[in-house]
Amino acid sequence: MPKVSAKIMVMNTRYRVLLGTWLLAVLGPLTLSNSVQAASSSWFEHEHGGVRLISSSRTVGIGKTVDLGLQFRMQPGWKVYWRSPGSAGFPPKVNWEGSTNLSNVSMAWPVPQRFSVLEMQTLGYKKEVVFPITASLFDPGKPIDLKARVRFLTCKDICIPYETNLALFLPAGLEQTSREAGTINHWRSRVPMSEIAAPLSIDKAE
Repeated sequence: MPKVSAKIMVMNTRYRVLLGTWLLAVLGPLTLSNSVQAASSSWFEHEHGGVRLISSSRTVGIGKTVDLGLQFRMQPGWKVYWRSPGSAGFPPKVNWEGSTNLSNVSMAWPVPQRFSVLEMQTLGYKKEVVFPITASLFDPGKPIDLKARVRFLTCKDICIPYETNLALFLPAGLEQTSREAGTINHWRSRVPMSEIAAPLSIDKAE
């Protein structure tokens, strides 16, 4: 009898090890996937690039605001415009109607490039740009459901207007940094400082 019991114990131990290995194999990738989970809407892809809405956190956190970004990627040679486009074009515009727990939105504009086409001077971005967005909440700590109708113009030799609807839901919970946070911070660092925050000021101009 003792020998039989020992054999059963060995088999049970082996079964637990095999079961644990199987669970690790199945659940491990899921856990890893959650740890690097994206916080973004789906891409709206078109012939000349794409646009999506991204968040620096996978949850709303406990603060009064949430850091977002409107991310554009353009095919080679194509561009979108700055807030003051110059001689032609118009900048991206976002309508947040239909969003819940959203009280106010402030979109920042990174330093643009200058382009000259047919003697027209314009300002904008090629390849990629993220417009950092600060979204204020009606009820801090509560979920936010974002609905963004984005209208923009992308140009090369010709200009093509686009319009799309983007959606992003952030649940309640302590802040969980997303893999998009670094991208948003990078582009926010390229936004010109306000007169108050800038280390230099103009005393007089002649």
